[in-house]
Amino acid sequence: APSLEPVALERVRSHIRWAIQAGAIYRGPTGPGTISAAFKHPGAGAAHCLEDNEVLEVVRQNLKIPAAYVSDSEVSALCSAVDPTRTGRLEVARLVDFVACDEPLAAPRIEPLSAEVLDRLRRKIKASTYGGSKGCHVEELFNKIDKDGSGELGYHDVKEALRRVFRVPPATIADEDVLSLCASLDKARSGM
Repeated sequence: APSLEPVALERVRSHIRWAIQAGAIYRGPTGPGTISAAFKHPGAGAAHCLEDNEVLEVVRQNLKIPAAYVSDSEVSALCSAVDPTRTGRLEVARLVDFVACDEPLAAPRIEPLSAEVLDRLRRKIKASTYGGSKGCHVEELFNKIDKDGSGELGYHDVKEALRRVFRVPPATIADEDVLSLCASLDKARSGM
């Protein structure tokens, strides 16, 4: 199974927490009982264990987290990270401990973007938003991308906005540099 960088693993944990708190499962504080209830699955059995594919079903069906936010490979990597024995059967209690943990995972050092890359990016965004009479404001465009209305955009949202809305090609800013951009914009490490 693939592995996730600590920042990506923390983002997955944040999406799971958000889904439990604000989604169809429960509205209120996230405690171990709430998290455990969110991971109910008929395949858990008496041992309260889930296989990787069952964890994926819980993420998609119970928590209603779409692949656009947490990919299948990220769920698989989450299972590997939380199951150090790599048995393929994950104890629900380990998932609860992972999701309930308040300590952030160690974040890797992310290099800031160069002034040259930032300048090219600014010019490209300005050109795509204010061109001619059909131009619109950056805030309006980002509000369109913020599909859940939370006022926050994650890495995948920012990358999608740059590529699809602003039509910024990878030659202007590479995908790995989008992560650096997000880190530089998210000083509070809130996930944006």
